[in-house]
Amino acid sequence: MYIFRKATPEDLNKVLEILDSVLLSKMTSRKNGFLTFNPGKEFYQDLINKTKFFYVAQDKKKIVGFLIAVPSGLLNPIDEIQKFFIDNYKKEKFVYIFQIAVSPEQQTKGVGRGLYKKLFADTKSIKKMVVTSAVPHNQASEKFHLKLGFKKIGKLVRSDGGESFIYENTEAEIR
Repeated sequence: MYIFRKATPEDLNKVLEILDSVLLSKMTSRKNGFLTFNPGKEFYQDLINKTKFFYVAQDKKKIVGFLIAVPSGLLNPIDEIQKFFIDNYKKEKFVYIFQIAVSPEQQTKGVGRGLYKKLFADTKSIKKMVVTSAVPHNQASEKFHLKLGFKKIGKLVRSDGGESFIYENTEAEIR
């Protein structure tokens, strides 16, 4: 039985362990979803304090996953992806799902869905936006988000040539 709750500073090291376990640069297979970067411990510590949508999934006393979503008013215009959302959705209230990760041994057991249920319960009818890697294509993440009711609405080509798919969900609940 999982508990889904707001992250605390005490959760940070386990969040970083999970992040490290799903970084593309350290994976031998792309069968499961992956994250492409780790901005560093201070970055995550700051997010724990700034956003109310930083959740962890806990199995007994062990943290097995996390989700970070940032309200539109806290987006950073210096970050290229976040600037895209600021420029294109400036009149709308939404949350940007920055990262979701589940430890490899807990994937496909409902942890990611549970984290999203917590987010949807706390944000009600506010639009949710998420970005996944297009190159390399994060097929597991795409499949997961489409299954939850997200719709692919476009592709962003970043200044470094990298590509990302953009998804949105305007529903009050996940599928």
